[in-house]
Amino acid sequence: MPPCFLPASIASQVGQLPPASSRPLPVINLGRLSKDPATRALAIQDIARACREQGCFEVVNHGVSKSVMKGVLEAASEFFETSPEYKELFASTDIRRPIRYDTSSRDGISKARSFLKHYANPLEDWVQYWPMQLPTYRKKMGNYAVELQRVSMQLMDAILQGLGLEPLYLQEKLESGVQFLALNNYPQFSHHGDKVGLAAHSDYGFLTILLQSSPGLEVMPHDENTWTAVPVVPS
Repeated sequence: MPPCFLPASIASQVGQLPPASSRPLPVINLGRLSKDPATRALAIQDIARACREQGCFEVVNHGVSKSVMKGVLEAASEFFETSPEYKELFASTDIRRPIRYDTSSRDGISKARSFLKHYANPLEDWVQYWPMQLPTYRKKMGNYAVELQRVSMQLMDAILQGLGLEPLYLQEKLESGVQFLALNNYPQFSHHGDKVGLAAHSDYGFLTILLQSSPGLEVMPHDENTWTAVPVVPS
């Protein structure tokens, strides 16, 4: 990543980052959670092991249709293609706002990323704040938010059972908990070797689910000091 896209404290460390790892992340077949008790138990063991040893994993057979995933990526692209004036209607540095647009332009950092973040659960409480100018944005994003909530509950249930807790432990609180959708947009660069992205960071919250539109995601598992590239896995 060119130093102009990083804070000075991080830019000085470029070239000193840990090496990349060739070890792939675990791939969890979520369809196994809906099978017979023995198959479900094995799937929960796999999830628990992945959380304990690496802290992250990929999922397949999650039940979210390709049309819903395509729709949410289309909605995100449509928003970022709107005029600067329209996007500025949602601009704010207040992280408590129900919807917020911003760029990585503060503190002397070039605009290497723009993003839109908004709450999504319960959907009926938050959809009113979402962009209205785009005719299908609310429908496409809402369809994805509903499916994501279902997958989140499925994963959290398995994670908690993997910890030895009862299946219904915290169910009510988790179902009514905050769901936050974050759309990230990165510019394309034509210069050979240029890369754009976020500096090393840890996400906050109980669970983060990522949908990639193109390769580029890297994670650092708990059990090693190397970056692992996460390919886009057809599901």
